[in-house]
Amino acid sequence: MQTCFPIPHCRTTYLVFVLFTLALSWMALGNLSGHLINAEGDEQDLLHDVQHIKTNPAYLVSPDRWAPVRPPLDLLFLIAHTLWGYSPVGYHLLQIGLHLLATLLLAYTLVKLGADRELALLSALFFLLNVAHFRSVQWVILINYILALIFSLTAVIHHVRFLESNRPFHRLVTLIALAAAIFTHPSSAAVALFCLYLSWQKQRALRPLLTQGVPLLLVVLILTIFSYLVSPQHQQAQGLISNFDLSRILSNPFWYLGRLLSTSFYLTPAGIGNIPTAWEIGLGVLGCLSAYLLFRYRIFPAADWAIWAILMVLPFANNALDRQIVGPSRQLYLASAGTSVALAWALRALVMQTQDWLTRRQKQIVFATLLAGLLLASGVSLKRASSIDSWLVGRSYEAIGRFKIALSQYHLALEEGDSILPSKVYAYLAVTAFGQGRLPHRELAQGLAHYPDDPQLNLMMGITTFAQGGSREAEKQIHLVLNADPHNKKLLSQAAISLCNLGISYYNHLQRHQDAVRLFQKALDLQPNYTNAYYNLGNAQIATGNLKEAKVAFQSTIQRQPNHVLAHRNLGAVYFQEGHYNKAIASFQQAVQLAPKDLLAQLTLADAYSKTDRFQQAVQTCQNAILQHPDSSRSYRKLGAIYFNQGRYQDAATAFQQAVKKAPQHTQANFYFAQALHFAGNIQAADRQYQKTLALLPDTSSVRQRILAMYAP
Repeated sequence: MQTCFPIPHCRTTYLVFVLFTLALSWMALGNLSGHLINAEGDEQDLLHDVQHIKTNPAYLVSPDRWAPVRPPLDLLFLIAHTLWGYSPVGYHLLQIGLHLLATLLLAYTLVKLGADRELALLSALFFLLNVAHFRSVQWVILINYILALIFSLTAVIHHVRFLESNRPFHRLVTLIALAAAIFTHPSSAAVALFCLYLSWQKQRALRPLLTQGVPLLLVVLILTIFSYLVSPQHQQAQGLISNFDLSRILSNPFWYLGRLLSTSFYLTPAGIGNIPTAWEIGLGVLGCLSAYLLFRYRIFPAADWAIWAILMVLPFANNALDRQIVGPSRQLYLASAGTSVALAWALRALVMQTQDWLTRRQKQIVFATLLAGLLLASGVSLKRASSIDSWLVGRSYEAIGRFKIALSQYHLALEEGDSILPSKVYAYLAVTAFGQGRLPHRELAQGLAHYPDDPQLNLMMGITTFAQGGSREAEKQIHLVLNADPHNKKLLSQAAISLCNLGISYYNHLQRHQDAVRLFQKALDLQPNYTNAYYNLGNAQIATGNLKEAKVAFQSTIQRQPNHVLAHRNLGAVYFQEGHYNKAIASFQQAVQLAPKDLLAQLTLADAYSKTDRFQQAVQTCQNAILQHPDSSRSYRKLGAIYFNQGRYQDAATAFQQAVKKAPQHTQANFYFAQALHFAGNIQAADRQYQKTLALLPDTSSVRQRILAMYAP
């Protein structure tokens, strides 16, 4: 086909192209350098393995590895880990750099396979900014796909050279490169089929095809099987050999091709879904038909690379939907090289068809305008797609309880591309914000602007409004959402959990105890058997001084969960404050029975024994606590207090002395030690201990004033 622009074959052309792709990479992907990596999951598993391999190289092939054995990837991460450790910046920059290298190698490969320079460079640009495979350049662990493509293209180049020269050297390099690709990601085995296709294309004879192709396929088959056998416990291997689903095998390839074509230049919320749709499958069928027509009418190299795209999705035909998070984006990386070439050819063909009514200059303007528009759309979409990575990183931090970082990642996701995020991201953000005592009114309003009918978001907005003032309108909104789908137990549970989490945050962090009571009570209105809400309601009622209601809440907790240690202990504390010491003892005994090493339960039980003049049992309980917690200053302080109240001042002094040894800077332990010595008649030692205590106390301390008064003339 006639080219649109004359592109000279010179060093300047390639230098300008490299600089241009470098600038495009940074503009579209550079913000990833500021992203974190996942706090748990595959990335941390691989880094964990690398750390072990550095200290024990034999761990490289250990069956105890967390990540599958992939030698090229392991070697790359070993080098990276040595250079910058766990710094996420280095890994993201490495990934972007390797993607740029794969892009340049694709352009080189196309030229070597007979494409003109314009088509090769245009295809490379489309691949560089291909939106369909966005996950492969976001998630650090997916460097394996990029490495696999680099090795695969190397194999293709040398296979073509072997076909042209019949030199064994090129056959050897082909096999080595294929082995490296397969041991980076086993799906690269499909490249052998492409090499076989190229052999058939060039020779169109059965005998040389068999003599050249069968050994290649056998070697690749052996390598692929071995790559799985070395890590049979990992989900890649298990997913390949189990749970075959014929309907999935028939639909997945068309779905993957449809997703490749629909999201190459632009990404919408539908483009990150993980459920195949009829229109995407239909688009994939049209893609296959187009590949056939390209081949039928001998439109090369577009036909070759359309076939490449089809072959590269075949290894994922049995891939289960539950392994998808944001659709099959990561598995489209190798295949997207083929669709990039086909789409580049289609764009140029479209422009060149205007030759009867546009001048060459006008065609160049139209071509450049369309190209700039597509590249701009791709770059903007990739920027927006980075919000997916921030969201998933936030989820990983939320899973390990680091809610502050999780919340910051969710907010970053909204800043990068709020309109592309699924509705559940706003729900995740709201629940995390509730746990931090924050009311995400603005963020939920932002989500509802995109998903006005989403029940989760409307529910969260109702909870937020209720927490702000407890208005009837807010309650009405909550019940309206729940009544719209009364059988949705998950939604009801989420509402109760959100209210409870917000109440816990109000109680623990903001000291808004009355508001916490109101939130816990609302959670119980929605789920009357919510044990955690009862327990936390009891704590909040104690803080508001409502001991009667606190007692009822703890009793309700125990009724629903008899082994709830904290409920027994806190119920005992309520009885203790009310002066019902025998009931307190019964509750504390139950707590100690359920959790024999619970220090607070033991010490409160000792207190209750002391209040009922059961001094021997109080002492014995403290001594048991000391045996189980020998480094606890608190146990010795409690024992000393019991002895002191009995008038056994010397024993009290001995106990307080041990408390001071365990916590030398603890002012109460030092003061009580001084007092015990004083009452035991050891005035000199008491005087020294008082002086030591004075040094620990601030000038405004009332205890300091009491001690100084003892020395006043």
